[in-house]
Amino acid sequence: MDTEEGVDTYTYNKDERRVVSALLRFGVNPKLKGYIFIKDCVCIILMADNCGRSLNMSREIYPEVARIHNTNVADVERNIRFAVSSAINALAVNSLVSVVGKGSASLLMRHKTTSKNFIKVISEYVRFN
Repeated sequence: MDTEEGVDTYTYNKDERRVVSALLRFGVNPKLKGYIFIKDCVCIILMADNCGRSLNMSREIYPEVARIHNTNVADVERNIRFAVSSAINALAVNSLVSVVGKGSASLLMRHKTTSKNFIKVISEYVRFN
């Protein structure tokens, strides 16, 4: 997450394949920019967890993803929001329950799912599966 002489030293961890698999199971369309941003957010969260750190989504993770993709935080948030709402709308409640269980599914289906909750559920899914 640091840069040295302009070279991006950010690398995906060994769980990237599991993150991609989880995103596809959750119905996130890989053609959307938000897909890539969510994938990066989850990978950053998993790397931070491995180091024993807890990161703030708005203050640390979104700005890091924006820096990686040479864009701004508002663009990252907007694209993630769109990808999350598209995924939730595409998934039937029953298939969501089969993927994450009843408790997490009710969290995601309740009112309007926040990007933060969606990303945290995916992170937990990848961590424990």
